[in-house]
Amino acid sequence: ENLERFEADLFDWAGHYSRLIVSFLVLGALAGWLTFELTPRDVELGSVVVQTETAIPPRSLGAVGVVLFRTSPVYDYAGDRLGLTPAEQEDFLDEHSELRPVPGGNALIVIGRSRDAEEARSISEVMAAALARAVTLETGTRSLRLFSTPRTIENLGGFSLGVLVALGGAGGLLLGIAAAVL
Repeated sequence: ENLERFEADLFDWAGHYSRLIVSFLVLGALAGWLTFELTPRDVELGSVVVQTETAIPPRSLGAVGVVLFRTSPVYDYAGDRLGLTPAEQEDFLDEHSELRPVPGGNALIVIGRSRDAEEARSISEVMAAALARAVTLETGTRSLRLFSTPRTIENLGGFSLGVLVALGGAGGLLLGIAAAVL
């Protein structure tokens, strides 16, 4: 008899507060969607640079490239081409460029990152040219060459739309239940 009474009370409570709970759930999902839409995302474009001579052993190319990529010859050349002052070039290029070696291969991917696609393209091209120039200065050979112009790289940073809507909906559901209980 107590169980039947409890079930009846539970169904009455759920029927009475269902609109409130569903409203919070929908508002939470909407908040998740708005978060996704209003969050600015960077565009990433990558230029492929390949080694055409064996001045650097292929297994070492990635390590050498990473070391050279963050040196002053690369930064000074790129900063000058991008119109950056010496004071701002290191912070800007650290934030807006990246080198991704192709494991075991003779290629490097130079990433340019910005909210603007044209700026990302410029950063990628200029940093690729600066890296090729630095390798030429170090090895005495023109062993790195630009293989492709910058192409869009899938940026997997941040949460997907589905995840944000689900998180918002779950949060809204919990708030709705809490509001109904109180």
